[in-house]
Amino acid sequence: MTGTVAVSHVSKTYRLYRTLGDRLREALHPRRRKYHRTFYALDDVSCLVEPGETLGIIGRNGSGKSTLLKIIAGIITPCRGSVCANGRISALLELGAGFNPELTGLENIYFSGTIMGISRRDMRARLPEITSFADIGPHLNQPVKTYSSGMFVRLAFAVAINVDPDVLIVDEALAVGDINFQARCFRRIDALRQAGRTVIFVTHALDSILRYCNKALVLDQGRKVVEADPKTAVDAYKQLMAEHDHRRTGRMAPATTAKPQPMAPAVFTRNPDTLTYGNEQAVITDCGMYNETDQPTLLFSHGETLAIRMTVSFKSALSNPIFAFTIKDLKGLELAGLYGNGRRHPGGVSSALRRVAL
Repeated sequence: MTGTVAVSHVSKTYRLYRTLGDRLREALHPRRRKYHRTFYALDDVSCLVEPGETLGIIGRNGSGKSTLLKIIAGIITPCRGSVCANGRISALLELGAGFNPELTGLENIYFSGTIMGISRRDMRARLPEITSFADIGPHLNQPVKTYSSGMFVRLAFAVAINVDPDVLIVDEALAVGDINFQARCFRRIDALRQAGRTVIFVTHALDSILRYCNKALVLDQGRKVVEADPKTAVDAYKQLMAEHDHRRTGRMAPATTAKPQPMAPAVFTRNPDTLTYGNEQAVITDCGMYNETDQPTLLFSHGETLAIRMTVSFKSALSNPIFAFTIKDLKGLELAGLYGNGRRHPGGVSSALRRVAL
């Protein structure tokens, strides 16, 4: 079906050499001795995107996100596995890809159309909409090597969305645009999705994943961690980042703990699907929300000040603990939050209080 993208057990490896000389030694060695180590940019990754779906891809830097997009776009080939992408693919990858820096913006519009098999006559018909969306004025007739990164991505995105793509692929290039341009881009992405087109994009903006995607794919070190609904995928990504930070910083020295004291009786219920992050050297054992008269409640009015209290059990001596909370909607989109640093805590139990005005 047009617009379907099926990635099946795709792997992409590269040979890494310590020096340029090692590459030559390996090529000339009579016994085929290896001087390289194999690096897996992607390792047995599979996913399926149906027509009209928007897939967000997230992961740490170097996890293989851009490599996967390039394979789907046909720019590079996998070492193993296969990709089936039906329909016309329009890709906006890393800044600079697809445009000739010596040509003007106008010439690059026609150049891009030629690469995609679109005649000059058809591109001329699309020109008014492309130039209106890009909104770079007289710079259209200047070489793109003189463009700022924002001007460049505006023109590139305008071309990408105006060639009737069945599959639109966008890397992190939108991050260089201003907030108004990004809003226009996502409105157009929504329009493409409603028209039954497929959209795949990479971003570090988790709110964009929650707001615009039907599902999300989490990659780590070239492997698929999870492919699920946006909220589940974002939670998995946050947990992954917390675990990575723990491995990088190491564990704290153990300390004595005190028995947690319960807070005042309240009407709160715990989420049975709560995710645990970090190394559990500090654990929130109780929490609650209180109104201006210090009464526990779940209902607040606009303009009212609420207090959030949490009881934390410290299992180690921690320097500058951070007491934080976020308020999310049902999709997991963060609506508000607060962060604050405390002093070094020797261990035991502490009660933290934060106030926020609605």
